[in-house]
Amino acid sequence: MSELKNNIRFHGHPGKFKRVTKWTGGQVTFTGTNYGAGALIISGSQTQFDQEAYVKLTDGGSILLRDLAAANDDFFELSVAELSGSGAGESITPGAAPNKGIEFIQTGVVYVLHRNTTTS
Repeated sequence: MSELKNNIRFHGHPGKFKRVTKWTGGQVTFTGTNYGAGALIISGSQTQFDQEAYVKLTDGGSILLRDLAAANDDFFELSVAELSGSGAGESITPGAAPNKGIEFIQTGVVYVLHRNTTTS
């Protein structure tokens, strides 16, 4: 791991995004040490987000997560200021896992990708 840290220190982060935050509900602002949220990956259908869950953009305006989840895409490059509301639920799939045949899959999750500000 120290070799990776040395490479990053010397060369910088190689990709467009360098960190991910998993959001399952509540209010999270992307300022200070959380600054740099530049994309969302939506996991789940529109019914798995409450009617008040939204993403607020850095220069104003907001979009309901239900509306994004209803789109025919799951990756959105947005300048994210805040996520708020509730989302994560669980669906149960019988017979799909070794733990007594029940698999719990978390749905209604948003992955926030933090932009690598050293690349364009």
